[in-house]
Amino acid sequence: MRALIRILLISCLLIALVRAACFLAYAWFALGNPLDVYHLEAQMVHLAWRVQHDRVMYPDWRNDPHVMNVFGPLYFLLVGGIGRLIDADLEGLYRVGRLTSLGSALLASLIVGVASGTREGKGAGFVAGSLTLGAAPLFGFGVMVRADLMADTLGFAGFLLAVGRPSRWRYALGATLLVAAIFTKQTMGLYLIAAVLAAMRTDRKRWGLTLAAGSGAVTLAIIAAVTRTVEPLFARELFGAAETPILLSDWQRTLSRLWQLGPELPILALVGLVLWTVRRERRDPSLVVLAGVVLVGAIVLAMKSGSDLNYFLGLRLVAAMAAGAVWGSVASLIRESGPIRPRAAVLAIVGLVGLGVSLLPSLDHSYAQARSAQSIHAYFSGAGRPVVAQYRRIFELAEDPEIRLLTDSGMVAAHQADRAAFVDPWLFRILVETGKIEPTAILQRLESQEYDYIITTKDLYDTADPYDTYGFGLPPQLAEAARRNYGFAGVSAGLFLYLPRRSNEGSSTANGS
Repeated sequence: MRALIRILLISCLLIALVRAACFLAYAWFALGNPLDVYHLEAQMVHLAWRVQHDRVMYPDWRNDPHVMNVFGPLYFLLVGGIGRLIDADLEGLYRVGRLTSLGSALLASLIVGVASGTREGKGAGFVAGSLTLGAAPLFGFGVMVRADLMADTLGFAGFLLAVGRPSRWRYALGATLLVAAIFTKQTMGLYLIAAVLAAMRTDRKRWGLTLAAGSGAVTLAIIAAVTRTVEPLFARELFGAAETPILLSDWQRTLSRLWQLGPELPILALVGLVLWTVRRERRDPSLVVLAGVVLVGAIVLAMKSGSDLNYFLGLRLVAAMAAGAVWGSVASLIRESGPIRPRAAVLAIVGLVGLGVSLLPSLDHSYAQARSAQSIHAYFSGAGRPVVAQYRRIFELAEDPEIRLLTDSGMVAAHQADRAAFVDPWLFRILVETGKIEPTAILQRLESQEYDYIITTKDLYDTADPYDTYGFGLPPQLAEAARRNYGFAGVSAGLFLYLPRRSNEGSSTANGS
């Protein structure tokens, strides 16, 4: 019986290691991708650029230009600050931002490994740390210029310190990290809520109340100070995500993708809830609270329109801790002297088989993503070089201050810097369609043909799959105005170029760009 259990343990370990290796391979190939590695990455690069060049971080997006920042400032302050120190161009900011996200993911893996190893043993810590890598939400977001991973790492570390062994410096550092997580991404307030509830549940009510009151006061004080000094719209824009409507169809799609690609995340979180509750010698009410808050919080927050698996990045940390608890329990069982009780053996075997099976979808997904990243890297290093060159020429066009263009490509818009009408096409379209933005100035420029170029990521005149149904395109009223006033001029690097209808020249230039 022990031999079978050991085989199952080793099998789960191998799956964890292969998944982690696939993610690291994916990261290696994605880091140098000359284009966006995932949706709307350019918007995040633009926000870091604003820091690098001393622009307002929270502009009034209701007026032209419509640049919106719904994130906390810390990630962009870090990436933009590094960019300023090394005098990075836009491509350099991409690399800095991606490395910051990847570094946050690796640091979280180390933190989980140490935390799980302290509770369950070194073997469990190694398995738990490995399982944080290769989870489905990391593909796309793990090597992307975006604040999520840094925020989750800060929040998770702050939680562990705030609910750990009583110590003034640990409590102070934990509270600081929890506040920092909120100012990296506001939804990371989940970790502060979990820490307060965990303290209250573990008979540290005074500390829980102090943490809640102190962190809340510091957060409000910072918001007030920043709003009254350097960023007048800071307070309003921190709640800007509330402008995005709830869409149950997007929520259903996100939950379905999670179940298809990473079913181990909710399963292990629930397993952790049970183990941290029922085990006599290793009960951990703090982790019970964390698992419950993160699981429920992620599911609820994913209701927002445009939701994706990034809402479950924190759940991967909880799931890894739970896997460490499973490993620790089984390892303790096989170390016991004498025969293993049949009931305990059956539970161990069923648990390990269930763990291994639940990891298979993410194993397949991680392998496919690694192969895809390798293929993309090989393409851009070989046959795709002319495509990259075409993109660079379009980027140069966008950078020219003498040329006015409108684009639904975030990558192109980011190269326009201050002159970009918007950089997040999806959010811009949502805000126009919900009446939050009136794009009057853009519409007037289209009607008067003031733009020298219109550049889109999908054909404005496509009849088989109409442009107006394209979620990342211009809002329908702007697209219609573009069709009335601009004619097709060619395709370059997969982008569609249009010139004013009054122009009788330049088409050959556009086709050759």
